[in-house]
Amino acid sequence: MKTKAIIYISYHHKNTIKLLESSFEKEEYDFYNLAKTKEDILLDKYEKIVFASGIYFGKMDKKILQFIDKNIAKLLTKKIYVVITAGWNPKYYARKTIKYFNKLSLNDIKIFSCLGHDSYGPLKLIGGINKKRPNEKDVFKLKEFILENKIWYNIRVKEVNMDRNKISEMILEGEEIIYTFKPYYKKVVYRTIISLLIAIVPFILFLLFPIVFKFPQEMMTIIIISTAVMVVMVTIPLLIPLFMHKNRFYAVTNKRLIIQKGFFGIDFAFLPIESVQYVSVSVSPLDRYLKKGTWTISFGAISTPVTSKSGATFAFGDIGNVYENYKIIKAFIDESKEKEIK
Repeated sequence: MKTKAIIYISYHHKNTIKLLESSFEKEEYDFYNLAKTKEDILLDKYEKIVFASGIYFGKMDKKILQFIDKNIAKLLTKKIYVVITAGWNPKYYARKTIKYFNKLSLNDIKIFSCLGHDSYGPLKLIGGINKKRPNEKDVFKLKEFILENKIWYNIRVKEVNMDRNKISEMILEGEEIIYTFKPYYKKVVYRTIISLLIAIVPFILFLLFPIVFKFPQEMMTIIIISTAVMVVMVTIPLLIPLFMHKNRFYAVTNKRLIIQKGFFGIDFAFLPIESVQYVSVSVSPLDRYLKKGTWTISFGAISTPVTSKSGATFAFGDIGNVYENYKIIKAFIDESKEKEIK
């Protein structure tokens, strides 16, 4: 049974529902559109309730406000969160909305606000303002709000090219995969190309030396063959990560962190969530150049320490959207530990 509900109104440009559907998982919440629903909303079964709407004439939609007034006694025992979109100055309306809830003795309200497309009145003549809001940045900030306030939700990514993912075969009884994804492939390609260039350029320069000084043909043949052998010996190890990418996957379960890797076969590395002492993010010069957020999330534990010499021995490398993923994983680990303590 779901213990969280989202009660909303979304008219006109559908700003609010677009934001909600992009940020909250329907598997975790019951959604109620007060403009359409005719059923009674049984608030008793919910622990957390999110009210969401645009701002109309300086307030949340009147149907939302009427619903709150009608059910104030039940809401006093709930954790209340609010999401609003406004045509201008959303922070001002956020403060105003909090004051409204406080007057009803609904305190400790957490509120998220952002701009939304507004074409009311004369604004319609110019097509409105904030035409592209809410946008992806707003969705990201709302997800941060969800994590910070522990309005927890399961995040599952689309399993693209997951045919080699064998992590599910390693799942123990009572264990569930919460989050699974692949490293960013282009970064692996770029890193391989750069490594090859750094490795091969010295050999090219080495070959120029006998050519410039006109070494005998017999000696040139020996030098070329020897150089070619050394180039092959150097480049093969550098190409291995590129071929290993197809078998590399990461997963977060309710009990462990899992890394799948391998070239010919498949190997697994496991780290119990309860043993994780800290989580950190690191960035390389290539990450900064690509500007794709493809950084590394490292996990420190007694069994897998992070040292200045060896670095992290257990890490999720080449992760896209690293800050969002870091916060998601960190929040989940913290929540799992809290549950273990209780």
